[in-house]
Amino acid sequence: EEQLIKAGLSRWDLLNFDHNNEKSILFMFTWRKMHQQRFDHSLYKKKILSLLYNEDLQNYLKNKNIKLYYAHHHALKHNMNVDFIISHHNINVVDSTKISEYAKKCSMLVTDFSSLSFDFMFQNKPVIYYPMDNNDKFLSYSEQVDLDCFCNMNQMLPNVLFDENNVIGKIKYYVDHHFAIESDTKKKYNNFFYLKENIRQNLVDKLEKEC
Repeated sequence: EEQLIKAGLSRWDLLNFDHNNEKSILFMFTWRKMHQQRFDHSLYKKKILSLLYNEDLQNYLKNKNIKLYYAHHHALKHNMNVDFIISHHNINVVDSTKISEYAKKCSMLVTDFSSLSFDFMFQNKPVIYYPMDNNDKFLSYSEQVDLDCFCNMNQMLPNVLFDENNVIGKIKYYVDHHFAIESDTKKKYNNFFYLKENIRQNLVDKLEKEC
């Protein structure tokens, strides 16, 4: 304990708190250690496409004038050479190298357990966690352990959902409520972070004190 400096991630000081976000939702999921053939038969791919192409969801977002962005995790292509095609006229596929821009401007995130969720939580933006493939036979042992661990964290993190219809229902709830989070959700978000302001200055001050 005495060898640790509690601070946070310095990039959080650069996030958006003006609440004039673009009315949009970002979908981004973590990657899986699968080659192309296994990936093509995975629940991961099947469930993501099912959610993104859901006609009810697409019609709802279109009627509400809500933009939908999807970002591939860069490791799918760079680490596993997986080609994951998203082709839908209402879905904007974005470059994952520019993901920080969308963390600032988008109003909500849908993910499985990406660490990008912390950027949204820090800004008090709603996050929906959808670990859609927690019982997929194609998962590696380590990925199954990680997912099992995360799925048991639903007492700490709100909105951990396992059913597509529930995910869509929660998306509609937040859109209808102008992306405002519930009071108990905000409390969980705040309890998750050690600091929520002046993180870089706090880190500098503590380093100077130690040195």
